[in-house]
Order: sequence, then C-alpha cells, then structure tokens
Amino acid sequence: ARDQTPPVKYHVYRSTEAAFTAPQKYTEVSFAIGNGWATDPTIAFANQTTVNGLANGTHYFRVRAEDSATPAHEETNTVTLAITLSTAPDLTNPVATLTIDGSLADWTGVTAYPPDPDDITGAQNPLDWRELRAAHNATFFYLAYTTDPPAALTVAHDAFLDTDRSRSTGFRGGGDDFPIGAEYMIQSGTLYQYTGSGTNWSWASVGSTAFSWSATIAEIAVPWSFLGNPTALDLFLYGDNPSAGGDTVDWYPDNAPQANGGGGFFRYHR
Repeated sequence: ARDQTPPVKYHVYRSTEAAFTAPQKYTEVSFAIGNGWATDPTIAFANQTTVNGLANGTHYFRVRAEDSATPAHEETNTVTLAITLSTAPDLTNPVATLTIDGSLADWTGVTAYPPDPDDITGAQNPLDWRELRAAHNATFFYLAYTTDPPAALTVAHDAFLDTDRSRSTGFRGGGDDFPIGAEYMIQSGTLYQYTGSGTNWSWASVGSTAFSWSATIAEIAVPWSFLGNPTALDLFLYGDNPSAGGDTVDWYPDNAPQANGGGGFFRYHR
C-alpha cells in the first residue's frame, strides 16, 4: 500500500469462522519482501509475513493497511483468504522386498496415501492420478501409483522429492507455487537431481531407477544412496498432460499448487 502519510503499517486479522466473527488482530506485523518479487513481480507478492502457532482447522485471514496520520486511517477491505491446516503423521511402510513388475499383488498390507479423485477429463488429458503408495527397506525407496484411464508414457509422470524437507532449497516450481523444494524428480522412471536456483528448470540425470509400467500401474524402486540417504522426505505427483498436447495438469494432492507455497504434499520416513 502507498499513502501520503507514511510509513504504512499492516494489520493481519484472523478468524476461525467463515463469517469472520470476532477476529484476532495481529497489530503492525513485521514483514519482508515476498519470495520471487525481485525477479518477477507479476506472479509474486510484494510483502510477506508469518503467523505461527495455529491449531489444526480452517483459518480465515484479512490484511489491512493503516497510515501514520493522527488519528490513523485504516482501510476496511473484506478480501478473505482461507487455509486449512492439518498435521498428518509421516507414512512409513517397511517391507522385506517388492518385485518391480507392474503389479500390486505384493503390495498387500502397504498403507496408501489418500486417493485422488477421478477429476481429469478429455481424451487430450490421458493422465489422471488415482492412488499413491510408498514403502522402503534398507536399500530401496519404493513408489507405486495408479492412473485412470491408462496413461501413455508420452505424458510426463513426475514425482518431486524434497529430501531435506526445506522449501528454501530445491525446485519450488517455475511459478514458485510448489508446496516443497524438490531436490530430486523421478520422471517416467528416470531420476534427476536439481541443479538450479529455485524456480528455473535445471536438472541433471542421476540414473535410471527400477521401473515397470503396465498401463494403469507403475512401480519404482530408487536406491536410498541415489537420494543421499535421507531418513525422511516429502513428495507430491505432477501429471504433465500439456507435455503430450493436453490442457490440464493433474496435481496429487490436488491442493499442492499455491503461490509462494503452503499447498498439500505427502510425507514419508524410514
């Protein structure tokens, strides 16, 4: 905000009610330049601040500017943004071994992540994520996913992995909208390591993984050593239908993309 009586101050209001009943006011919050603002202000925010200590559930926010006049003038906008927080436990599925053969027969008993809805339509968009499973033993990190309908490998099947669990490192998406900072990407069976500066597309091949694809089922086994031997990681799936002439990206989970992060992703630990 700009005003003839600077400096401008910002107040953040938060409510747990959609009607914005009895909001809590965070007065004159400290703020910094938004991530990405210096390089592309068309997709980034000028300012950012952090509100800590929120409980699980949905929170509604409004931001208002105030000048330094006497008396001060505070704007009265009612633009509301909402975010739903949940603390899902890390998934862990230790196994002896899994055969990479495009079948889920030996995945019995492996807990899956919540399913993705059948929400991608059109013959031009052949990849629609449906379910993701992960497991491990001492040597390998295993992934298995299903799609509906059958999705040819001409479509980029991308799994992004954040092995240090820090969004400040790794690839955050070209629009800075990834929920994680990905150090690695598995693209249709090949593992790549990120070599860029955060939002530019720059990857180096690490090598091929054990990979099997049978129309609607894919299985992948990645040696932990290829990933730097992390004890835990965060991940999400990106179905790049536009790479095959489609017009819709399928994110899994669906709420993964959000400006400057904050979207959904999955967690796993050994």
